[in-house]
Amino acid sequence: MPLSTGERLGPVQGIGWVPGIRRQWRDDGKQIVYVDLKGVLWAVDLDTGSTIQARTPRQLFQISAGSNAPAVSADLKHFLIPVPVEQKVPQAFTMKLNWTSALKTR
Repeated sequence: MPLSTGERLGPVQGIGWVPGIRRQWRDDGKQIVYVDLKGVLWAVDLDTGSTIQARTPRQLFQISAGSNAPAVSADLKHFLIPVPVEQKVPQAFTMKLNWTSALKTR
């Protein structure tokens, strides 16, 4: 749920706090998305009231290993996920030495 400046929130029942896992609340406080340690992006709907109860997490998609955490819109509908660029092997080329001698024979 949205927090006021400086307010802290402990663990939500059903979602433990694990160091290194990045999570983001939806702007209305009814959903959290997070990336687990294996690079899987999950969404968890929340029942809010006097307490916060987490429903069963839903797997959204796998993020490439070694990529940074995604940037997520406030409504959790849009994700910007960095992906590694393909490493292409440079193509071979031929270098002609003494090419000026070939010009003289023509």
